Amino acid sequence: MKYLKYNTSNEWVEIFKEEYNRIKPTGAKQFNLKRKEGIPAWTTIASMVNLKKWNDLIKYCGLCVYRQERRTGRRDNTKKEFIIKRRINVLDLLEKTKNNK
Repeated sequence: MKYLKYNTSNEWVEIFKEEYNRIKPTGAKQFNLKRKEGIPAWTTIASMVNLKKWNDLIKYCGLCVYRQERRTGRRDNTKKEFIIKRRINVLDLLEKTKNNK
C-alpha cells in the first residue's frame, strides 16, 4: 500500500490498524520503532481523531492489547542451593573439628 500524504483521518486509522496487527506491539514506543517508513507516529494518528493517549487510540480502533511475557517464580535457584550447600559444609567442618579435639 502506498502511503499518501493526503489520506483522510479514517484512512490513516485503517493504516494504523494494519500496521498495529503486523507489529503486535506491547506499547507505543515499540510501535513507533517498528512502523514502516511513511507511516506517521501513533500520536499523529491519535490527534487526527482527537485523542491523546495510546490506550485510548487502541480502544477507539477496537484492537486487542498485546502484553509482554513475564517470568514467573525465581529466576535462578542455583545460587540459593550453593549457599545452602556451603553452609552445610561449614557446619560439617565445625562438627569435625569439635570431634577431633
